[in-house]
Amino acid sequence: MIAIALFVTSVSGCSIYSGNSNQKVREWVMRSAFIADINTVLSDITRIHRATQVGTPKALRTICSGLADDAGTVYETLPAPSTKLTTAINVPVQAMYAAANSCSQASSVHSARVEQVLSQLDSGESELKRVQSLLATAGVHWRAGL
Repeated sequence: MIAIALFVTSVSGCSIYSGNSNQKVREWVMRSAFIADINTVLSDITRIHRATQVGTPKALRTICSGLADDAGTVYETLPAPSTKLTTAINVPVQAMYAAANSCSQASSVHSARVEQVLSQLDSGESELKRVQSLLATAGVHWRAGL
């Protein structure tokens, strides 16, 4: 996954979008599934939190495996027309992907591993606020529950 992120970052200067940088970002958002994919990731994270409160280890592992897949789909929307935005997206998605892979091995919903996973996910969500801010600057108002 890291190799994909590095490749995506390196080609993000290539653009098939027209207009100024903000117009390119808006066009990219309209053409891609980025918002839907990130919202799916956020839904997975909500389900992970719920599973740590009332779920079983098997349910948690299943949701975490789904998060890893869903985080991977975000990369299909990249590169964004801005290297800065592409890099900003890579940071939380890599954190979420790593957390999901760790979580998919959890033997308990209350283990130290799960606590670390929750911390990584919180960090990833905080980094998504930066992405949300960059998108807002470009005129994209994404109403994620961050």
